[in-house]
Amino acid sequence: MTLDEFNDFSLMAYEALGDPDPASFVLQAITTVGYGNITPRTPAGQLLCIVVSLFGIPLTLVILKSIGEGIVYTVNYAVVKFERKILRRPEPRNLQLKIVVVIFVLMSMQIITNGLIGRTVEGWTIVEGIYFGFVTSTTIGFGDYMPSPLRSGIPLPLTARLILHFGIIFLFVLILDFVCNSAVAAVEEWKSQPPQCLGCERVKMDPLCKTYLIRVLAFLIFGAVVPWLFVLVEDSRENTIEAKYQVLESLHVSMISKYNMTIEEFINFSTSAHDVLSEADPRWGYFVALEFLLQAVTTVGYGNITPRTPVGQLLCIVVSLFGIPLTLLLIKSIGESNVKVINKIVVKFERKFLHRPQPENLQTKSAVILFFIMLFRMMTQGCILMYLEGWTFVEGIYFWFITYTTIGFGDYVPTEYHLDSRNVDIQQFFLNETVNEGNELHPGIIITEVVYTSIFLFDLCVVASVVNSIAAATEEWKKADSLCSLLVMRRNMIRDHRQNRVEILSSSQGETNKAYSGTESFRLQEENTTTNRAIDCE
Repeated sequence: MTLDEFNDFSLMAYEALGDPDPASFVLQAITTVGYGNITPRTPAGQLLCIVVSLFGIPLTLVILKSIGEGIVYTVNYAVVKFERKILRRPEPRNLQLKIVVVIFVLMSMQIITNGLIGRTVEGWTIVEGIYFGFVTSTTIGFGDYMPSPLRSGIPLPLTARLILHFGIIFLFVLILDFVCNSAVAAVEEWKSQPPQCLGCERVKMDPLCKTYLIRVLAFLIFGAVVPWLFVLVEDSRENTIEAKYQVLESLHVSMISKYNMTIEEFINFSTSAHDVLSEADPRWGYFVALEFLLQAVTTVGYGNITPRTPVGQLLCIVVSLFGIPLTLLLIKSIGESNVKVINKIVVKFERKFLHRPQPENLQTKSAVILFFIMLFRMMTQGCILMYLEGWTFVEGIYFWFITYTTIGFGDYVPTEYHLDSRNVDIQQFFLNETVNEGNELHPGIIITEVVYTSIFLFDLCVVASVVNSIAAATEEWKKADSLCSLLVMRRNMIRDHRQNRVEILSSSQGETNKAYSGTESFRLQEENTTTNRAIDCE
């Protein structure tokens, strides 16, 4: 067997062991988990993924929101009943804070349960099971741990494993969503309370500006300090390429001496060969840790950088618990600022050029403008990636869409360290050439990473602006419908009473009745205006 045949055989054998499941792929896409073990390879499949996600993600979010609201109502009802009946408190205080504590305890129990299930079914450690459940439920989805029939543990089919894991994780997602909503409600409840001491009045400042500054400062401090923790935990300074060369040598000797292999030997051989031929793990320098942190707190999770040690996995959980809400709040604040700027531009444009004193459907127009800005940036950056990465236009659009929606399959990652710099070169190994230690980051790669990161964060803020503007437009439509309903009701009341007033006017005599008649004429003009507005609504 030649070296090329050995290489092709190893990769093809490992891929043949996989079991692609379209249902699992769709579930990963619409929930934005995106492990990356199943990804579309054809341009048609990538475009189909975009279309399916455009409809599936909002539908999934609406379903989760509805179920979460039901859970909120149920727990709220239970807490109120408990305090009134058991503790004899007619009106519970700090209700939202108590609900947060209760649900946080339930979430902790859910995490431990998922760890035990992962240990029993998949043969993982408890830490690995907890790590998998947390990474999945937060939709980070690194993909370094996946339910697999090749692992030791209870011999369940892959479909049964996925149903078991996703069932538990679906419940966990609901609980986590409820914790976040309750925490926000608790903060609002605390803000609404008066100061507890004299002279403790809060500083008056633009609420949006104050919130924006606080969240930016907190995010910068968080993003600057946390990567050092991962460097301390994960950087073992071991040469993974040398280790892969040793494994490759033993595999080659085994392949020559053994041709009659059992199924177990074939699986072990193919899996080991794939591990050797895959990319080496980068050393945990500061910029590598920073890239990993951004993938975690934004829940994109490409999976090209993942923690391997139990301490690193637990640290990832703790950091994400604080980092994800902080990042979401920051992106939300910047998105609100962008919407505010677009609103001002639309108002000034319509007043100056269209001579409209008060623009109508302002939020709807802003949503359309922001949507086209997002679409334009996606297409522009798709063209840029054609030049920088050698991708096709569809692949560039596909990458940015998967990133914007935080699915993060990881099948396309910019500035990926290519085969000649980070992978084991089989020809080089067997020709006894010098090993290229390509796992050190080049300064040019660092600069590129910073540029991509800045673009990525800005575009996430643009997406947040679109979401905020759509929500505001929806509220605008609801208010317009409510106003129209009130106008129609008023018009109907006018119809019922107008005939009586006309009869009174016709039977009136004298100067007093003339004044009354003039007043009534003015009132009729107002009623006609209301009637016309009601007709416009219909």
